[in-house]
Formats: sequence, structure tokens, C-alpha cells
Amino acid sequence: MFLKKLTFIITLLLSLNINSQNQKKIDSLLQVYNELPNDTTKINIIDDIVEYYIANDTSKIEIYVKKQYHLANSLDFGKGKGNSFMNNAKYYRKKRNEDSVVYYFQKALKTYENIDFIRGQAEVRFEMADSYRRVHGYEAGIEFIQQNIAFFKKIKDSSYLATAYYTEANAHFHNDRYKLALERGLEVLKYYEKNKDSSRIISMFPLLSYIECELKHNEKALEYATKYVNHTDKSKKSYIAGMYNTMGIIYTQKEDFKKADSIFTKAYHIAKEIDLSLIHI
Repeated sequence: MFLKKLTFIITLLLSLNINSQNQKKIDSLLQVYNELPNDTTKINIIDDIVEYYIANDTSKIEIYVKKQYHLANSLDFGKGKGNSFMNNAKYYRKKRNEDSVVYYFQKALKTYENIDFIRGQAEVRFEMADSYRRVHGYEAGIEFIQQNIAFFKKIKDSSYLATAYYTEANAHFHNDRYKLALERGLEVLKYYEKNKDSSRIISMFPLLSYIECELKHNEKALEYATKYVNHTDKSKKSYIAGMYNTMGIIYTQKEDFKKADSIFTKAYHIAKEIDLSLIHI
């Protein structure tokens, strides 16, 4: 009992400390913002303010995005205008308004193209791809991803190229084209393995497990799922619960119903702990 109380007190203190640090961070950013003249530095610091509010208080985002755009427009600062469109897109993504997400990402891309800001173009293309597919459909989404692949090859950015292949694999998966999805997914995994990027390698395991599960490659699907559960950050409970749910499906396909029931129970308990809805049909 003492240990449980002590654990609760420590958790509460850590939470209060994190909240205090967050408040100090935004207070500091707002102080700097208010003290700056109306110049490009002030426009740039709004990016940090918006990033904070996206994570902590979305109700205040629109105010600063509008300020950023109007100030950038008055100074004819193209990068600042593009960043304001980017921030608007991220705001609407938080609100799950995909049409507006794509609209503002496209405005950002056009702005960055006009000023030949390559890094900004690359970021927009990466950020927009999944939303573009969901709004415009699979065929248009794949066409856009292919444009991204050509762009990343042109600027010789292998990291963004790998993310584009991942996005393509994900698009194929959601359109039930599992063999194409697996082909692209394995290319990305090899790239991350070659670069010894352990966190990105781990991030590939869920998609590869889902694909192999749909292809009824049960042992391979279990291998990827198990690797993810064993090696991912244990604080990512929603992802772990989802992975256990997938493992339950795999064991059901293997007709190992006792094991499936045990794994589904694990998924359920984690989901219940974090108030997450898991639906298995």
C-alpha cells in the first residue's frame, strides 16, 4: 500500500513539474514575441508558439496564425506566408478537417515554389501526402506520391524519399493492394536497416505486420508484431494495444483460439487502462 501511495505521489509531482515547465515555455515565448518589433524574427517565433498550442491548446492557434500571415504579408516575407499556411494546415489536421488540411498545404506548397524554398516544399509534400489521398482518392493519391518521389530524387534527399515509399506502401495497404504495399514497405525497412536507424526500423513493424496479416503470412506477421511490442517505447500504450489486437487476429487466422483469446485480453486491458476503443469483428 505504501509503495502504491508513493508511486502515485511521484507520478503527481512529475505531472505538475511537466505542466510547470510547459507553462514556463509558453510564457517565455510570448514574452519574446511581445517584445520583438514587427520583423521576420517575430514571424518565425510564431512557429514555436503555434507548435506549443497544437500540442496543448488548439483554441489559441488561429489567432497567432492570422497574425503571422498578416505580418508576413505586410513585409512581403514569402517564407513567413508559407509557414502561416503550413500552421493552418496543421491546425485543421488537429481538428480532422481533411479538406482544409489539403487546401492550406497546397497554398503553402505554391508559396514555397514561388520563392524556390526547397526544404519547405519537401516538408509540405511529406506532410500532405496521406491527407491528399484521403481527400482525392487512391489513384490521385498515388499520382501525388509519385510526384513526391520524383521531387525527392531530384533534390537527392534519401530520408524524405524513404518516407515517400512508406506513404506509398500505406496507400497500397489501404486500397487492399497488399503485395505492392509489402514490396514498398520492405524497401523502406532495408533503407533504415542500412542506416542503422533503430527508431525508424521499429516504426516500420506495425505496417509490415498488418500487410503480412492480410496476406495470411501469419508467422512473418507475428514476427513483426512481436518485435514492435518488445522494442517500442512502453509509454506508447495505444500503439501496443493495437499491435496486440492485430496479434489476436493473426492467432485467430492460425486457429489458435486459446492464444488469440489471451492476446485479445491483453489488448483489452491496455485499451481500458487508457480509455481507448478497440473494435475487433
